[in-house]
Amino acid sequence: MRTAGSTIARLLCIVASIGIASCTHAPQEDPNRSAKAYIQARDACSAGGRNPTPDIDAIIHVCGMVIETAGAAQADVVDALKVRAKVSMASGRYDGAIGDYTQLMRLGVHDAATFKFRADAYRRKSKCDLAVTDYDRAVRLNPKFVDAIESRGDTFVCLKDFAKAVADYDRAAELGPLRAELAMKRGNALVQTGNRDRAIEAYGDAIRLRPRDASAFVARGEVYTSRARYEPALADFDAALALNPNHAGAIRQRGLIHFYQRDYSAAIKDLSRAIQLEPKTANLYDDRGNAYLREGEYDRAIEDYRKAIDLGPGFAAAYEHRANAQGQKGYFEQAIQDYEQAIRLSPKLTSAIIGRGNAYLSRGAYEQAIRDYDLAIELGAANATVQRNRQQAFVEKAKRDAAKGIAIDGNLAN
Repeated sequence: MRTAGSTIARLLCIVASIGIASCTHAPQEDPNRSAKAYIQARDACSAGGRNPTPDIDAIIHVCGMVIETAGAAQADVVDALKVRAKVSMASGRYDGAIGDYTQLMRLGVHDAATFKFRADAYRRKSKCDLAVTDYDRAVRLNPKFVDAIESRGDTFVCLKDFAKAVADYDRAAELGPLRAELAMKRGNALVQTGNRDRAIEAYGDAIRLRPRDASAFVARGEVYTSRARYEPALADFDAALALNPNHAGAIRQRGLIHFYQRDYSAAIKDLSRAIQLEPKTANLYDDRGNAYLREGEYDRAIEDYRKAIDLGPGFAAAYEHRANAQGQKGYFEQAIQDYEQAIRLSPKLTSAIIGRGNAYLSRGAYEQAIRDYDLAIELGAANATVQRNRQQAFVEKAKRDAAKGIAIDGNLAN
């Protein structure tokens, strides 16, 4: 068991490591030395909280000694808890920080900052419901606490409540000042709510505040693309690439616009460049495979889809797309196998169900084709092509059945 004298000695040595006092030994208890050690520990803890590059472990230990000292002044304990919580947060020790902020509250510290800091720790632990509760308390205590309001917005994003996130970001922007980071977050949340016009405005604010940030141009360009406004989208992607020529995301998005505009050779060029920059990204191979497919280069398309599947074995769309290419080459059996894997991964992927039906139709497996078309219709894909192919399957099946009947009658007659 550690003696009182050894505890004092350890405390003095830790204090010495922070540069507050010299390390000396105290083999036996001395009230005067105990008081001196406590004061030095308290001062070291306080100094550690002000140090931009503290010795984290030493600060946590020395503050802990102040906190655990019997008869310590409550004010000293409160200060030590605040310092220890702060350095725990800075070093990623979120459970320790939560414990210290909770202890502060038990001691009667109920200010907005303490609730906000504990909420920050909960958010880092992905305990978003608890974080929101603490942010709510902080904002009730200080309705103009901008950092708490913005952080609560971040937590609503964690909870996928994007409408509330937008409301908090709007309030934070109203209280000001509007920062580029806040404008970006507001734009991202607005996209999730489907309010693309306001998202474009928010990304415009981010660009105005930080005009050399390529990511803001890419984000706005993606929204323009989603609205089929390809010219301003291309302008944004070009602007992003002027700032960062190796921005794979901008290159990919520009390639996709070329694809939508049916300029498949330009799409392949951009997507090939994006693959050079990010050779382990499955989506890029799938995208380029789609462009090769439209160009009629089925073998290259199949190879790209294979690479996409190798990188993402759960990539249902890549299996479906490879099936489409197999079907174009007349490899209906392989196509059906790929469609089936796509459907296993995504049972409501109606385009794959329809594709499998088409492959069955091409193989003369009319019952299976009808079954797939019926399933697609049941899932809401009752478009004219599906209805026409379903009708064709019924007609072909009837012809085959009739031919079988004639053959049977002829055999009976003989």
